[in-house]
Amino acid sequence: MENDYSDILKEKKVYEESVSKNRHPMLKRFFLLGIFLSIIIIGISYIIYYKTILANESIFLNNMTKIINNYSILYKNIGFNYDLSNNYTLDGNVNAGGNKYRYSFIKDGSKLKRTFSNQNNVSSYYYDGDLNYVKSSKLGNSYIEKEYFLYNIEDYSNKYLKITNNFYDYLYNTLLNNNIEEIYQGFYNIDNYNYVLNNIKNNYNNIVSNNYIRKFYFENKRPIVEVDLVLDSNDINNILGNGSNNLEVKDDLEVSIIMKNGAIMNDIKNIKIIINNKTTKERIVINYKNNIIEYSDNNGNKSKITLTVNNNNFSLKYYSNDVLYSVLSGDGDNGKYIYNYQVIDKVYNLKISIKNINNNYSFLLESNIDNNIDNILIDGTFVNEGSIEEDVNDVIKYNNLTDIQKNIFNSGIKQMLFS
Repeated sequence: MENDYSDILKEKKVYEESVSKNRHPMLKRFFLLGIFLSIIIIGISYIIYYKTILANESIFLNNMTKIINNYSILYKNIGFNYDLSNNYTLDGNVNAGGNKYRYSFIKDGSKLKRTFSNQNNVSSYYYDGDLNYVKSSKLGNSYIEKEYFLYNIEDYSNKYLKITNNFYDYLYNTLLNNNIEEIYQGFYNIDNYNYVLNNIKNNYNNIVSNNYIRKFYFENKRPIVEVDLVLDSNDINNILGNGSNNLEVKDDLEVSIIMKNGAIMNDIKNIKIIINNKTTKERIVINYKNNIIEYSDNNGNKSKITLTVNNNNFSLKYYSNDVLYSVLSGDGDNGKYIYNYQVIDKVYNLKISIKNINNNYSFLLESNIDNNIDNILIDGTFVNEGSIEEDVNDVIKYNNLTDIQKNIFNSGIKQMLFS
């Protein structure tokens, strides 16, 4: 009996253990099912992520936005944060080279008016959203109707060369020595920049949507998504508006843009732009990585720009063939910010001190170029309203002016206001 009883107890123990063992497969099935469903959800989520966030257009636009945000430190501390999309009035003074004159910029709806004056000499530019008018106290009280055109690529190229050759001379001549016609030509382009940019953006979205090539691969064991875009001169000119923006590329170009992003975090790994000019046989390569921009051409010229940011301050260094050429730095806070530009191994220093408190602002440009010291002070007040009432019924066509009148019209700001 004792043996039988012991056997029964043993059987029950075996039976209880077998029951507990039978529960584990069910838990494992639920656990495995949970893992499987999680993988499916993650997979579906990544497909959606790949189709949207990592879409061709998204990568291009997001990367450009990231780069612009990274370099926004260069201009965001200027402090000129007034709303210039609505009506406004900017009124103030310019002091340069011992001369002083007043200016007034007014926006009223689609109408814009700029006035420069010194004592009894007044020069005004008026744009009604369609036509351009100029008035000079030396030519009477009637407006002169003058047709202006948007800049072409050569104009931008020439201005870039002037700025890079001697920034201070360019600024001084723009303010004081340029022809009236050149000044107002610049105003016309500034007034229409938004139209040009929107036109280019719309053309870009419509034209390049089918030109992207996207790849997915592993690089150094990390998943990479690469988007390539190749544009020729016809594509570029279609984006620029086929002449409607007065922009046209005449050389035979092939531009390749390669953007590599992390396939998980969508961070920029590298951007490369290759410009092949088949007309001039020139090849330019531009690389961007970790806030470093590198430029090289087939003539052996190499340039590099590095950006270092520390809170509200920055340092932008330019290297030519691996030799430090110049440094642009920014430092300041609480309504005052100072920009410094120094060319290494030269007496070439530009300093811009900016103050912006409430609706009062000032820009002081001080320069020391080859021991020639100059300064320009621009100050003024912003008012969040503007009113323009101009009579343009009695106007004179520019082509109807006499040669003497045209010479007066085309004379420089300095010659007109300070003679």
